[in-house]
Amino acid sequence: MNFGATVHRLVRLDLASDAFEANSSKLQAQFTSRLPEVIAQLRAAPSVLRLAYAPAASEAESLTRQRAHDTRSVLLDAWSHEKRKDANGNEVAQYNLDVEIEIVKAMAGGRAQP
Repeated sequence: MNFGATVHRLVRLDLASDAFEANSSKLQAQFTSRLPEVIAQLRAAPSVLRLAYAPAASEAESLTRQRAHDTRSVLLDAWSHEKRKDANGNEVAQYNLDVEIEIVKAMAGGRAQP
């Protein structure tokens, strides 16, 4: 029996509700402009991306889910355009990127908990 195991590093992207336009799942421009930095980190080595989102205390659960999933979609779309060179110098797609979503709830005293 042959099998292979790979160890991926974990890259965590922390986002809070103030990163989004009001009552929207769209990231504000200043945060969207930083997404290439995330992609560069992912390109460096096979990774799993953990998107940790901390919603506002009064945020509707549906908006929380929408923000997390839309951000995941934006990142996966950007990743789908990433290419690398294989041993023959041909451009091929990068590794499959797994994106985990973690909703982080605020605790009393302002600290966050998963």
